[in-house]
Amino acid sequence: MSNIQNDQSLGLLLRSLLKENALSMRKLSSLTGIDTATISRIINGKQQANLHHLKQFAHYLNTPLEALIDPAGAASNNTENELETGIHYSIDKIQEILKSFNIVDTNFTIERVEQELTKYKQYAQT
Repeated sequence: MSNIQNDQSLGLLLRSLLKENALSMRKLSSLTGIDTATISRIINGKQQANLHHLKQFAHYLNTPLEALIDPAGAASNNTENELETGIHYSIDKIQEILKSFNIVDTNFTIERVEQELTKYKQYAQT
């Protein structure tokens, strides 16, 4: 898929998500800290969204980051280490929730979650 097609499909997706969440570009701008003109250019396909933009959009439009990466063409423009997807995204969300309730769990790490998942995989095989 070419960059122009990626930009257009991301723009259509963002328009749809804005409508679903009853947000204007201006309101999204104030929530994300991304300039309204930048959001407009991304939606209209005149500027490519970077990973920071996509993370902010995903957070405030209540959608998984993965849903925005493919339409943005970011998967082909970033290395795997730069993308915080899947389990990393989920853990970030859980940590945000814990912080918002002033609950701090210093043992809550990606490594610990992966260890627990490994244990469950082994258990499921028995």
